[in-house]
Amino acid sequence: MPRDSRTGLYDESYFHELLALEKKRHGRSKDPLSLTLADLSAISDPLERQKIAISIAEVLSNTTRDTDIKGWYVRDRVIGIIFTEMTDKARTARLVQQQVADQCSRVSPLIVFEHTTETDYAPTYQETGYQAHKAN
Repeated sequence: MPRDSRTGLYDESYFHELLALEKKRHGRSKDPLSLTLADLSAISDPLERQKIAISIAEVLSNTTRDTDIKGWYVRDRVIGIIFTEMTDKARTARLVQQQVADQCSRVSPLIVFEHTTETDYAPTYQETGYQAHKAN
């Protein structure tokens, strides 16, 4: 499992492989697919962004389940969290997503969160618009 040595998060390419697998699983089971993106791009200082990413990774390890998938959606810019096995449907998924976002926001108010809880669709990497950050 390729992980970022600084944060312990899955690296970007592996995270996207896991997201693709979860989308397939979601397609078969029809359980909601819940994805939260934590955008750190507003933090302009790379060293500060790295420190915050490490802190966010610690928060995620304490506030998410072992089965949830945490990794770089866009390396050093956007952290993705896939909430797996959310069988009690979208309402619970939204509550969990919001609780995690609230905890992470305590680390830095500059983090921007985007939540997706879909019953039959999840955005692809290109569809979210986050691909533009790759060049930075």
